[in-house]
Amino acid sequence: MKKARAQRWLPGAWLLLALAAAACTQWQPMAGEGALTIVIPGSGSTTKAASDITPFSYEVAVNRLQLLLFRDDGTRCDYLSLDASSVSLPYTKQYPSLGAGTYRIYAVANGPDLRAVTTERALSGTAVSLADCGLTDATGFVMMGSSGVQVRSGETSQANLPMSRFAARVRVTSIRNRLPAGYAAGGAMVIKGIFLINARETWTLDGAGTPSGWLNLGGREAGKASSTLRQDYISTVEQVPAAYRSHLFRTLSVSLARNQEYNPPDACFYSFPNDVTVDHTGPDATPESGAATRLVVLATVNGADWWYPVTLLKDGIGLERNTTCDITLTICASGSADPNEPVAEARLVATLSRTAWDTGSSYSEPL
Repeated sequence: MKKARAQRWLPGAWLLLALAAAACTQWQPMAGEGALTIVIPGSGSTTKAASDITPFSYEVAVNRLQLLLFRDDGTRCDYLSLDASSVSLPYTKQYPSLGAGTYRIYAVANGPDLRAVTTERALSGTAVSLADCGLTDATGFVMMGSSGVQVRSGETSQANLPMSRFAARVRVTSIRNRLPAGYAAGGAMVIKGIFLINARETWTLDGAGTPSGWLNLGGREAGKASSTLRQDYISTVEQVPAAYRSHLFRTLSVSLARNQEYNPPDACFYSFPNDVTVDHTGPDATPESGAATRLVVLATVNGADWWYPVTLLKDGIGLERNTTCDITLTICASGSADPNEPVAEARLVATLSRTAWDTGSSYSEPL
């Protein structure tokens, strides 16, 4: 009987066998390292019921996504920037090998260029402006999400970063004419404009502290207590810089007969949060005294121009980030002689629906 001959292997065969075996097993991090998966689902908020309207495309557009990873000592260890052609939400980023430890992750959409930011402290102090929230698909609104995560040796950790907008949205859904029949023109009215006053202009990316800067404070030009041309309150560039005018103003000329209702097609206005809890009214409102943000309708009623302010402050809560305030108004009489001076309920009935800025159901509450 012949002996079986010993099988011989070519030198490269061992390498091929090793590669084949590796292909059948999952990747394992080296000792002292772990893996991390980051998931960015998109914008959203779970703190309130959601608005039931479909958002404008520019409100959800993501034209640039920046991802920053910081070590527990606050120093940056990775930065990634993706343009609109490279990112769609939900977005997933994987780190197959990271040193074990604590990390902090930030996802910023449509914000300022952050490539030079190398510390978490510098990121938190980066200023954002309401003007950065452009009303076009090519700009979009500044959004951010952040999360801490613990990476453990030999394990895969996951961090979810839902982003939310820094701005708040205010929308007029309907204006009803309930003027007395004995008014001029048989109780008909002309809606001349809708705008925000006492809006907030700037904030920082940490979302802490109070947003700074006032836009259209008191509904008048800076340092001007009153005006003989009241239309100046909604038309002068000196009052509000051009970069913010589309965020705050709609100039109209809509005739509304008695008992008719008008539904503005695009009456959405924007401001950063306003945490003023004690309101201050009148022409002497100052940045020091503070004032609640107001939605104001300017209308010709009974032969004269009047303002109808709706104060966006309820139970000590003003405008909050990533929320929608939907407003219905019923005008019942002549209004206020000052856009920063609210009127009695007998003259204006207003209802506010304050919800999260996403699709879903909404709730209403009277002012």
